[in-house]
Amino acid sequence: MAEIPSSKLLLDYSVKEQLYEGSKKYLKDLKQKEALEATDWSIVEQFLPQKEIYPEMPVRTKDVMADIRLRILDRERSLYWSLYTNGVISSGTQRRLNAAIDEQYDRDGKKPLCDRGDIFEFCEEPSWIISMKFFSRFFQKWADIYYQDRIILGYDWARGLIIAQKICHPQ
Repeated sequence: MAEIPSSKLLLDYSVKEQLYEGSKKYLKDLKQKEALEATDWSIVEQFLPQKEIYPEMPVRTKDVMADIRLRILDRERSLYWSLYTNGVISSGTQRRLNAAIDEQYDRDGKKPLCDRGDIFEFCEEPSWIISMKFFSRFFQKWADIYYQDRIILGYDWARGLIIAQKICHPQ
């Protein structure tokens, strides 16, 4: 009824292949354990994942990258919620980070995940604040308070992003 994108088929195959290989290796290690020598391994092997057949569809690399990016964004979104509920970031920061993810989603995973310039732009002092500070001492105090709040929010925003990036993209 609905055609499954080739990128999704390839990613699903990769995950299942990793599960199969990991299970096979783990079973081999278990068979080496002296405490398990009386185990009937034929019964255990019935519960292992089966080897998957490679999908026979043309796979476009760009589709795979877009799908991977969207999956990473899904993970980031859940991490932002977790960081908020644990009190690491504020609700405003959580909303802003989710809005940045929505912007990435609007481009269907075509925009590189490293393109997060909006955080740095947010922290720059707007030209209208500079001009307000020039005209009046009252506006200068107000602008300084406004800018300090922006710096705090920018720091919180960057901290949430960095924590999520470290979890989603381990080195």
